[in-house]
Amino acid sequence: MPLTLFAPWLKGNPNAAAAGVLIRRWPSIFNSALIQAVSLNGRVDVIEQSFKIRFSEIETALPSAPGLYEIVTDEGKLLKVGISGNLRRRLLQHRQSKQSRLKLKEGGEWSNPNDVLSKQSILAKHLYFHPPVTGYDLKTEAGRQAFLEQQCHLLVTVTLTREEAREMERLKEQSGAYQFVGVTKTSS
Repeated sequence: MPLTLFAPWLKGNPNAAAAGVLIRRWPSIFNSALIQAVSLNGRVDVIEQSFKIRFSEIETALPSAPGLYEIVTDEGKLLKVGISGNLRRRLLQHRQSKQSRLKLKEGGEWSNPNDVLSKQSILAKHLYFHPPVTGYDLKTEAGRQAFLEQQCHLLVTVTLTREEAREMERLKEQSGAYQFVGVTKTSS
C-alpha cells in the first residue's frame, strides 16, 4: 500500500501517525510532491506521494528513508525501478556510477557482460553495455554521470518500510516496461 498521509479524512488509518512523522520530518518533499488520490469504496483513503527530481538534487531533496525510485529519461523511457531502505544513499551510488566499482573477472573480456561484475551499482553495468547515446560515452564514469544528470530524472515514492517499497517494485517490474531488469546483456 502506498504511503498514507495524515489528513482529517483519513482518521482511523493505522499508518497515519507514522506517515505524519515522515511529513513533518521532510516537509519539502511533500510540498513539491505529485499527489495521486486513490478512491477505495467511493471515498479517498490513500494518497500516493511521488515526486520528480534531477540527480543533482539528491542531497537536498531526498530523505534517508525507505522508498521506491524510478530512473526515467527525459523522453519518458523507463530505465530502472529499484528500492532502498535509504533512498539518499542508494541514489547517490547510482549517480556516481563509479568505474572502479565495475570489476572484470579473471581472464574475462570487457566486451562480455557476464565477465563484468558490479560491486555497487548495477545501473553502472547496465549503462556500460547500453547502446551508444549521442554525446555521451557510457563506457566511462564521466559519460554515465553526465547522461544521468542531463538526460534523466528520478521519480521517487517515500514509503513507511522497505517491504512496502518491495511490493510496489514487484508490481512495476511485472509490467515489463523497464529496460534494465535482471541480467545485463550485450547490446546489438
